[in-house]
Amino acid sequence: MNHDYLRPIICGCDPDMSREAMSSYMADYPAFMESPFQCKEGFRGDTLQSCGWTFGSGNKFSTEFNPNLRSYASLFSAEEVELINEFRFGYHCKANFAVLPAELNRWRGRRGPNSRWGKGQCDYFDIFLTLIRSYYLKLELPEKAQFYILKHKRWMDWFGKGEEGWRAFVDYYRLNPYVTLSYEVKDLFADPVSYRRADCNELTGSHHGWDFCLPLCSADGKKADLAVGKERAVNYAGNSLWIWQERSKLLVKRRIYSCKTTAVVLAYEGKKNRIK
Repeated sequence: MNHDYLRPIICGCDPDMSREAMSSYMADYPAFMESPFQCKEGFRGDTLQSCGWTFGSGNKFSTEFNPNLRSYASLFSAEEVELINEFRFGYHCKANFAVLPAELNRWRGRRGPNSRWGKGQCDYFDIFLTLIRSYYLKLELPEKAQFYILKHKRWMDWFGKGEEGWRAFVDYYRLNPYVTLSYEVKDLFADPVSYRRADCNELTGSHHGWDFCLPLCSADGKKADLAVGKERAVNYAGNSLWIWQERSKLLVKRRIYSCKTTAVVLAYEGKKNRIK
């Protein structure tokens, strides 16, 4: 079953809204599906780790990696291209999918009005999670983020409020590989060795954030050099592969627990019926 979560879905439609993905959502998020926010009412599948912003949209489905789509890609070694191809060929797996409000799904991929390099989330999931965390913990939010998140306040508050709501949100979606033990969000461009640590100190904002979220953009608003962009892109691919491995284990564990719980309930109900 662990392998199933890591197997990419290949279909003629959007993979995160395919029949196979929808079937997985029904099994992985049963309480959510039965909540007031049923999937068919304004919710859709979301691909958590995007490919296009970091490696070029033309590399999303192509069989061969095109290094001309990103300036820093010409610096990749053969081993790094192999790693990136592993990311490209695997990112449409169920371990990289979740159900979110459709509008938030679209909003994640927008830059917003700003500079050449973009201001906004650019589909980077750690930035999105940091904004969600800021809502729960009542931290400062960019005006545009506050506008979209408050439109879905009912959905957010379904998980709870404050620190408890934030932790419940992470735990329910099995997003723990994205956060530290204290539930702070790790920066997806962090060094992979650091990223895998439960006490990782390279949090979102260390390498990119709401105002500077592409590999070639620095926190001071200046363009970073190609070597920095290249290193960040490779880190992103490696961290993504690790996240899918870890998240798949958590999703499998919940499936097994859910199956065992269902079996116990059915056995108990059967016993009651026999007694009657």
